[in-house]
Amino acid sequence: MKKIGCCIREWKLGLALTIMLIGLVSAVQAADPVVSNVSATQRAGTKLVDITYDVTDPDSSSLSVSVQVSTNNGVTYDLPASSFSGSGYGNAVTPGTGKQIVWDAGADWDGQYSDKIWFKVTAVDTVTSDYLVIDVSGGSSASSYSVSTLNSVPVGGWTEEYKTDKIVLRRIPAGTFIMGSPTGELGRDAAETQHQVTLS
Repeated sequence: MKKIGCCIREWKLGLALTIMLIGLVSAVQAADPVVSNVSATQRAGTKLVDITYDVTDPDSSSLSVSVQVSTNNGVTYDLPASSFSGSGYGNAVTPGTGKQIVWDAGADWDGQYSDKIWFKVTAVDTVTSDYLVIDVSGGSSASSYSVSTLNSVPVGGWTEEYKTDKIVLRRIPAGTFIMGSPTGELGRDAAETQHQVTLS
């Protein structure tokens, strides 16, 4: 990962809060997405933060963009922030300028203060991720769930965290294959007739 841009903005939730923004690139194909011109401002009288950025990628028309939040100048990004929205967040983000993300800090971090807040904006080519991971650790009462992607099984395998707090979906590449069970298979149900399926 490489720092692309950094800027400082002041944000007030009763106290001044310094936000450092870092655009990051995750290398997943020959030509990596490039995030630049990252900035943020708080909407007056609210606890909403508007994050804007530009992203280019010459070899992909669809990107997955995520945001992580640090409260210790980027040492760790472990603030459980999941209240992000906007056309510049999530999967199927198209490259371009003036991309927008909204963070509802009131939902994720209400009444807190730090002058060491950093945002990490990451863009990856959507089509290269083999796994889509939905963090459901907030339970059924969560207002939103953070979504990330993985290109391979994580180091250490599918740990207890993945078995209890995350939903993992595996991408199936486009193509044609035979679905169903062979007639001689032990325990085969009559409804498991083999047939050709095409995913596009």
